[in-house]
Amino acid sequence: MTSSELIKQLFLSFNNKDNDAFVQAAREYIEREKRKKHTIVAKELEKALYQSATVSNNQRRFKQSLPIPRDTEKGFPLLEIQHFEQDFDSLILSQETKAQLERIIREFKDADILATYNLNYKKKVLLCGKPGTGKTFSAQIISSVLNIPLIYIRFD
Repeated sequence: MTSSELIKQLFLSFNNKDNDAFVQAAREYIEREKRKKHTIVAKELEKALYQSATVSNNQRRFKQSLPIPRDTEKGFPLLEIQHFEQDFDSLILSQETKAQLERIIREFKDADILATYNLNYKKKVLLCGKPGTGKTFSAQIISSVLNIPLIYIRFD
């Protein structure tokens, strides 16, 4: 398939809202760029393709209608699901800590790209420190930037 036919296929699949055909044509175009040794373009295209796929996968991954488990004695909910809309610039952190949080976010967003190289992203993060140091706020920021819910598990 020539480049013009491939681009035409991208437009047609987009207009027909055929997501599978669109992703397949986009992947083929990205592979073509890789074969041409246009690695920067290919990487940017992969990031753009998989970043939008990650957002839609995140929205599909979390079911909204699951019942929340409750305490058997008192009936209180055992967890709380919250969504946040906070900006990463709201955090006041040292450059080292900010760089670590940015790395966590970047790894999560680029999970599909990492998987193509048989690399895993961090699926769990432990934030530790004294009270009032911003652990919960940092978790809220990460949740907001990645557009995933933050789940509070209640032990009380």
